[in-house]
Amino acid sequence: MASYASEVKKELTSIKVHPEHAKAELAAFLRMNAVLSRHDGQMSLDIVTENPAIARRIFSLIKTAYGFEPQLIVTRKMKLK
Repeated sequence: MASYASEVKKELTSIKVHPEHAKAELAAFLRMNAVLSRHDGQMSLDIVTENPAIARRIFSLIKTAYGFEPQLIVTRKMKLK
């Protein structure tokens, strides 16, 4: 069973965003979940989330706000018991 927070996040990510508001929403996500770093002399913006709906939303917001598709790298966290 999904947690209440997960259900709310999923519902919020399904709401259509107005293009003028995409940058503001993206800024909020980046403030909470992003790290600016340098890899092999190139800058990268690393965003970490455990929620696939949030990852899709961030990807979509970047496309809407800036008109390009960001590179996406997916890693899975091992669940050790």
